[in-house]
Amino acid sequence: MDEFDACMRKLSSITESDELALASTRHELDILCSKWKMGHRCVDEHMSRCSDRLKQILYNDVVHGTRQVMNELCSPGRMQNDYLRLAPCFKSLFVEGGKCSQKYKNMIQWSKASTDMTEAANVEEGLRRTCCTFNEYVHCYYVHMPELCGEEGRDFFRTYTEKMSGPLIHEHCASYTYDSTCSQGASTAAPGATLTAARGIFGATVAACMVAAALL
Repeated sequence: MDEFDACMRKLSSITESDELALASTRHELDILCSKWKMGHRCVDEHMSRCSDRLKQILYNDVVHGTRQVMNELCSPGRMQNDYLRLAPCFKSLFVEGGKCSQKYKNMIQWSKASTDMTEAANVEEGLRRTCCTFNEYVHCYYVHMPELCGEEGRDFFRTYTEKMSGPLIHEHCASYTYDSTCSQGASTAAPGATLTAARGIFGATVAACMVAAALL
């Protein structure tokens, strides 16, 4: 897994830098997009050589929306222009002292921890915690976005977050609800094939979604 771990480090390095993860200028966005493409190309090449067809299909299904969002964001056009106009406002929500800063830190912390989990029980708990922290992060945005960024900011965030994380939230996180399982100390959901099949799929999926989520 050394090669895969190196790929994951390329993706996780984005979230370790506030200047990149919270990109709010065209220069910062260009650097982020370059690192994003390198990291995902690395993961894709590794999985095409080392993963069976089922795992590749599963991974591609989960990150399909994230790829679309990042491809749009990293290409000149309306979405990129809209993002750069709204980015300073988005950033103000989760920089130090921002209303969602702790939710953002929790999300990034668990996305990193989850990539190192190998045992089925640990992966199950890692998925629960990641799903819950991701939900809490999105919920915080929905609550505070309108007052700070207006309706345009809220609509932009809603549209692209749903597109980006739909499969992760509605399929792989479906067993974890915001105010029930997420408030428990341990998951009550039974581990499924998605959890036990491959550490790599889960880790790469989390990394992909978290990188994009950190932007939006």
